[in-house]
Amino acid sequence: MFNRFVIFLSILLFSSLVHAGGLSVSPGEVVIENLSIGQSYNLTKEKRIPVSVTNTSDWPVELKIEAIVPTPDEKREGYAPIPDPSWLTIDRNQFSLEPGRSISTEVTISIPADEQYLGKKYQAIVWSHTVGAGMIQLGLKSRVLIEISDERSETAAEAETEIAAEPEAAEEIETTPLPMVYLFQDIPAGKSYKLDFPFGNPGQPDTYSTYSLSIEKAGFTGYHSLPDTNWVFLEKSRFDFDPDTINMVKLNFNIPADKAYYNQHWVFDLKARPTAMEDTSPVVVTHRLLLETEVREKLLGRPAGLMGVEPGRIVLDNVLPGTSRTATLSVYNNDTGAHDYQITLVIPQADEKEGIAFSPGYQAIPDLAWIALDQEEMNIEGNGSKTVTVKVTVPEDKSGTNQWWEAILMVENETGEVNFSRIQIRRNSLQWELR
Repeated sequence: MFNRFVIFLSILLFSSLVHAGGLSVSPGEVVIENLSIGQSYNLTKEKRIPVSVTNTSDWPVELKIEAIVPTPDEKREGYAPIPDPSWLTIDRNQFSLEPGRSISTEVTISIPADEQYLGKKYQAIVWSHTVGAGMIQLGLKSRVLIEISDERSETAAEAETEIAAEPEAAEEIETTPLPMVYLFQDIPAGKSYKLDFPFGNPGQPDTYSTYSLSIEKAGFTGYHSLPDTNWVFLEKSRFDFDPDTINMVKLNFNIPADKAYYNQHWVFDLKARPTAMEDTSPVVVTHRLLLETEVREKLLGRPAGLMGVEPGRIVLDNVLPGTSRTATLSVYNNDTGAHDYQITLVIPQADEKEGIAFSPGYQAIPDLAWIALDQEEMNIEGNGSKTVTVKVTVPEDKSGTNQWWEAILMVENETGEVNFSRIQIRRNSLQWELR
């Protein structure tokens, strides 16, 4: 039996399915500001931002990297879909990648010399995915956010009649460093896992080249701070970066063998600081890691935390149109006093920075009215628990296969303590996951 181990990046909302041994990609998101029309910008040479993909599986893969237009569900608020994905040119876009190996490629953004684009903000997707006849197709999507200056550059007029300037001649780009977010799902208690992911030079040219990494407590909606940061440790916490260096950070997970640690949602930060600065220096890069431990039902004992839910994910397979399925969710009050709980249904966020995001491969449930709860409010005595019955009905007109929908069942008490369970509805013609 294989345990599913899903890596979700800062674009976790729309990344494809990834397994224990799948793909990891960097960066997950990048914002490029102050671009000029009629100019080309090489992200790798000018801003040290290569696209790097690692094959973390146990088998070789054929990999393709391409620029595409985002779907409505993938679009970030405030950004329009890129008018033409050919604005992004990928230097090398097809690779054969052996297990454990990484590749990097360069991305160039070329803005047409047309004043209609002045002051506009666009979003493109860089899609790294496997190709070929294998049964399991893996892929991850990275978001590229492009902000074009509202002023016409001096060289833009020349670009209308001449080839755009070489990257070395292009004007300085301003980039906004954003946290990258990783989601790890189905991590079991009592087992050790090792994970490698690429970590590029977080600095700018001619600045700090040595960085120290640390694991620190964090908070995030629906996720609780990792109880003990010693459960995750780095094999190496100091890196020297050359301008074009991509280092592989090795993380070791070791969650204790305790049933209370199933159905948990935890978060911690991996932070990078320049070693040449004091300990109080600002953080240069933050990688936020969200951990969802293995889902178990009907455990003897109580889940950890002041508020627990069981199971952490409700999966309903092959729900036929026109039929209904039911499941139950247990809510635990592990506090000594009674609390009032509010239970609501929400759509996962299209932006992971705004709340709980989609699991890999899932899309928003078309209508939350498909899901009915037998109660939306409850009072639970100290050290008590209650159950909620969840009924899912798929309309008759929702035919077809390979439709994976997801909703979030949020549980919040009057003190602001929050937990959640994912509700996943799947209609499969091919089982994607290894179990």
